[in-house]
Amino acid sequence: MLDEYPEQLIVCEHHWSDDLEIPWTDARGDFYGVSGTPHVRIDGKYLQVGATSCTSAADDYRALIEQRLAETGSVSPVSASGGLAVSAGEASLIATFVLEDDVDLGAVRAVLVLRENPVSYGGTDYHRVTRAGSTLPVTLLEAGDHATVAATFTLDPGWDADNLSAVAFLQHFGGDLEVYQGLRLQRVADVAAENNPSPATRLLSVHPQPMAMGAAGVGATIRMRLSAAAASGPLELALFDGSGRRVQTLLAAGAGALTGRSLLEVGWDGRDQDGRAAPAGVYFLRLSSREGVAGRTLVAVR
Repeated sequence: MLDEYPEQLIVCEHHWSDDLEIPWTDARGDFYGVSGTPHVRIDGKYLQVGATSCTSAADDYRALIEQRLAETGSVSPVSASGGLAVSAGEASLIATFVLEDDVDLGAVRAVLVLRENPVSYGGTDYHRVTRAGSTLPVTLLEAGDHATVAATFTLDPGWDADNLSAVAFLQHFGGDLEVYQGLRLQRVADVAAENNPSPATRLLSVHPQPMAMGAAGVGATIRMRLSAAAASGPLELALFDGSGRRVQTLLAAGAGALTGRSLLEVGWDGRDQDGRAAPAGVYFLRLSSREGVAGRTLVAVR
């Protein structure tokens, strides 16, 4: 079924037993009012309980998916962007939701889910297994309102960090459990490295956060702390989009160029390396020095 709906993110299924159990999936089970036999929610709205076979399950899911797509027309009043960065021992998820239409969403919350794909357990191969998750409050009242949510999870030694993926969705948390928007968080493998820089060399802050694209005087200021070794160069600060594409090199300093500098500020004007306006979304900063690589997110909204 995955090939039938390549652009749709509709079904979320959670396992909460044995070694696959995590507290967050128990909490989601309580939210849906289910336990025991796996339950599948279609866009948070339609419920399918168990199945006698994979084929029958696919038939049941397909019918409910088609019903849900017919209702929504595959259009949401909310747009979303985001990304996943995995570094030494941690996975960081970030998503930005923007209310595009003047509609009353009611009480909504953002859900961030970290998954592993694939996982073999007890002789069974699972296509995706939820490893961690977080539910965060969101307020979107008028068209143009935006909300950015983020969560960082410590990686368990039993997880395969190379096969982690993530999703985020916005869900109604009162009465109807409808999902308003969902997205796969693009993984940026090039942002974080296995080796961490020393505490003396790091990305301190990004301001403003989020950055308002298209506003008067648009721009973000990135502040860094450098050790003497890092400042002696070479050093690079690069910006990547959610797909891992390099948007712009914000700083490239050769050996000796920054000697004696301990604090440094660099700006980004919202444009790519060809001078074109970059779209709104989640971006990742990568600071590379002889001490290692540091990463940080930058969120741009309109």
